[in-house]
Amino acid sequence: MRIAYISNSTIPSQKANSVHVMKMCNALSKNKIEVSLYCGSEDIEDKEVFSKYGVESRFKLCRIYQKNLQRKLIPNSIYLGLITYLKLSKKLERRSIDFLYGRSIYGLFLLRNKYKFIYESHMPPREGFLMALEKRLLKNKNCLFLVVISKALKNKYLELFPWLESNKIVVMHDAADEVSNVCSEKSCGEKLNLDGKKDEVVIGYLGHLYFGKCMEVIIEIAKMKRGYTFHIVGGTDYWVKFWNDKLSEFGLNNIRLYGYVENNKIGEYYNCFDICLLPFSKNIYYDKKKKDNIGSWISPLKLFEAMSYGKAILASKLPTIEEVLNEGVDSFLVDPDNIEGWIHQLDLLIEDKPLRDKLGNNALENFKNNFTWDIRAKNVISLYKKEDSNDKQNI
Repeated sequence: MRIAYISNSTIPSQKANSVHVMKMCNALSKNKIEVSLYCGSEDIEDKEVFSKYGVESRFKLCRIYQKNLQRKLIPNSIYLGLITYLKLSKKLERRSIDFLYGRSIYGLFLLRNKYKFIYESHMPPREGFLMALEKRLLKNKNCLFLVVISKALKNKYLELFPWLESNKIVVMHDAADEVSNVCSEKSCGEKLNLDGKKDEVVIGYLGHLYFGKCMEVIIEIAKMKRGYTFHIVGGTDYWVKFWNDKLSEFGLNNIRLYGYVENNKIGEYYNCFDICLLPFSKNIYYDKKKKDNIGSWISPLKLFEAMSYGKAILASKLPTIEEVLNEGVDSFLVDPDNIEGWIHQLDLLIEDKPLRDKLGNNALENFKNNFTWDIRAKNVISLYKKEDSNDKQNI
């Protein structure tokens, strides 16, 4: 089977969508699928791109460069869609591709009459033009399935487009790699600047730092538990500065921000953590202007990464998180507004190592059974095979 993955992602970049796309293409290709990834790109060698994401160079990168002048004239997502359309409209390309898979609304829309496709969405469409575009895309006869990352998002699509068949909307939560290099002993004094406190229970968060993702809750906990140190790994230079300025305003010196790390380096930090915080607020915005609230639909990569390292997880009690985690079995879940509740559960975890181990082991088991990239890729492949089977029956 030959699949062209159509994405909006610039690869490499510091955005989570680029990690998702690269990991999915890698997992599909591991399952003997011939994958071509169409994506935006910077001026960097393919070999280095694969290395940054910790994936093997087993699939084809079809990279699209957009010059600075072009970016001023045409939004990146539209430009990528147009160029992808031109490339995949050629007769030679059409003979070498069986199906499309993608997260690019523009690319898939332009190619909707040329290929059968699966569209993956991580948030509902905005009102207006994009809503109309997505409606036409989903109504197209070549649209095989809509993949969404949470049950909540599926329900939202059924609300927006009641004519959609429920069995055509498939929930696939995000995922993570299976880990083979989990360290049982900490050797991260220098990396996390533990100030010689080798026996300290390390409280960590790894991920982006935009509004609602973690810092609002962590700051409130840190104000009341100044004896605890919180290690925050991730975030662009802008957000690291933004939150460091806030910490100075509050006079907090027990939160340490380490900045962005490449995806192939995250294990070095997860191995240091004893407790993984996932303190998502009810409202999460990935843009500075707070234009798009994704809090109701998230299926965060960092949740599955924490599970894959067998860490004790203390996370927000949100509907989409409860779709994955089980309170008291593989995690503790707390309402993001209940700071006293966060402190109570954090105290329990810090004082009770057997409890941390129990939650971490159960989280790892849940992950291995349900949320690896390999499982997700196999689920996608099964959708295409179902279509192949239907085609044969109709001949």
